[in-house]
Amino acid sequence: MEERPDGALSTGFEIETELTVHARELRMPVEEIATPHGSWPEGSNSKLGTIKDGIRILLTVVTLLKEERAAPRF
Repeated sequence: MEERPDGALSTGFEIETELTVHARELRMPVEEIATPHGSWPEGSNSKLGTIKDGIRILLTVVTLLKEERAAPRF
């Protein structure tokens, strides 16, 4: 995983995972906020690919655990 100029490693859906790991490292309060959402408009599709993006997120977790040594605190 190559680091971006802003210091982040992620470029897609896995950014949420990276932010969560770093927030935990810094012992920042993290809260889940429920947001209402409805059905997709007719003819549109989700940009999320369950398998492809799930693998990217898993690889991000593994990379961060390895590089940031977040495992003992995660």
